[in-house]
Formats: sequence, structure tokens, C-alpha cells
Amino acid sequence: MREPRHRAKLLYRNLNVDFVDCGYFCRIPIKDIAIDADGAPDAYGPAQFEGDHHGCGTDSLIHAGYPTNEKDPIPDDWRDVLVGDPDNSDFPFVKDDGFYLSKTSLCDDSIETDVSAEKYVDANRVSYMVMPQFWLDHLGVQLGDLCLLWHARIKVRVVAIIADACPVEEPLGEISIAAAACLGGKNVSPRTGVDFPGNGTIHCYIFKKSRPELIWPLTNEYVQSIQKDLEARLVE
Repeated sequence: MREPRHRAKLLYRNLNVDFVDCGYFCRIPIKDIAIDADGAPDAYGPAQFEGDHHGCGTDSLIHAGYPTNEKDPIPDDWRDVLVGDPDNSDFPFVKDDGFYLSKTSLCDDSIETDVSAEKYVDANRVSYMVMPQFWLDHLGVQLGDLCLLWHARIKVRVVAIIADACPVEEPLGEISIAAAACLGGKNVSPRTGVDFPGNGTIHCYIFKKSRPELIWPLTNEYVQSIQKDLEARLVE
């Protein structure tokens, strides 16, 4: 796949990022790819036994800022990831299936209540990318913008929607469970990472001002259908 014309460079947390006509381009080392489960119905769950700090979800409660069985008061960091219980705001909301409800920055604002799983982007079903807040604040990237991820070694591409944000100090390279699986990843786990075939890098093209008119909700099938349009923008 032809790379876009490069106009300038940015070094973001040891990652070389090129300013290109469509937005930004970088190569993310496979070893640095992290997996995000936010929005998935089974992402986080309560502790199952005394001393369990991780919970029963596919991701660890520590990653959500909610380590269980702590003697000291639990900080409020978890509120950025987990939906609070409307009847007891000191604790996360527990769904009927026994799991907590995790959220994504991109959501369906037409759903007024925060305790609906349908409001958020499901990491198990939708290919998405998590963007450091720095990119949203200073580089013109918006929630709902699209990325094209390309595993050059096995010639696999997937479109990812920017559906979540992470702190400024975190590196670029966090993708949803669905995105990792679509890129050929095996044993995809937010706790342990992902086994990608081959070594090398994931080529990441971030398209500014590319979000669809209907930002959310969208199906993953629709997100993937935009791939040819994005590839055409690379060579305009």
C-alpha cells in the first residue's frame, strides 16, 4: 500500500509520527501494542475471593483504577472507566450478569441513562483505537475519526474508529479486542497482550476530520466498509 506524502515529523513518547496530507502516520512496534476491553460487557467484574485485586472480567480491575480488597479508601480514578451505581455512587454499577459496566469516551448521547450497555462501544465487537488525550487536545484528532491499521507482514488491514481516550502520559498503541483479532492476533487478552503473527510493526494512518456524519452508534461492518475510501485518500 502506498504511503502518503510526508510533510513534517513529531516525536511522541519515543514514537516517530509523520504529519501527512490525510492526518498522521506512524509505525507502532508490535511489542508495544496494548489491548483495551472498555465497553465490552465482560470487561470488568467484582473480586471472586479474598485478596483478588483483578476481578473476574477479561481485563483487570487494576487497569480500571479499582483494585479490590484495599484497606485504604479507593480513589476516584475508576470513574473514568466504570459507570457508578446511581443508587450508591461510592461503588460501580453491577449489571444483571454480575459484571461492572465500563464506558468509552465515544458513546450514544441519545441514550440518556449512563447505565445502559448499548450506550458505549463494545471492544469485543467493534474495531477501535484509544487515543492519548494529547492528540485530542492539541493535534486536531476527534472522537469518531477513523484510522487504518495495516499489519504489513501478513498484508492484513482493518479500519478502527477512535472510540476512547487515555491519559496524556500513555503511549500510542492501544486497540480494542476486535481490532487485534481482525489484524490476525491470537490469544487476545487485555491482561496478557496479544500474539501477532510475525514481528515488525503495525502501520497506523490516522485520518483527521474523517468521522462519519452519524458518529455513533455504528456497526463494525459499516466501519470496515469505509476502508477503500480511506485508502483512496492516501494517494489523493
